[in-house]
Amino acid sequence: MVDAADMSGDGRPKGDPKRRALALAGDDPAAKKLVAGLYDEFGFDTVDLGGLDEAWRVDAGQPAFVTRQNVAELQANIARAKRDA
Repeated sequence: MVDAADMSGDGRPKGDPKRRALALAGDDPAAKKLVAGLYDEFGFDTVDLGGLDEAWRVDAGQPAFVTRQNVAELQANIARAKRDA
């Protein structure tokens, strides 16, 4: 999750070690491709969670929720998510 203000001012170029990663989940491949392109255009990396059934991994109470993180950190936090949290 990212605040709207961060979307317009927090982006960084590809390869920047401080580039923030955002999670993406969805059941429509074309829509996910569009959103991932927008993330990139705004200066963010994408971590694809898969279908909507995996979106719980970034819900409130999960390690990845509302945390500034790069791709490796987001992937690690997603892997640590627990369904009963």
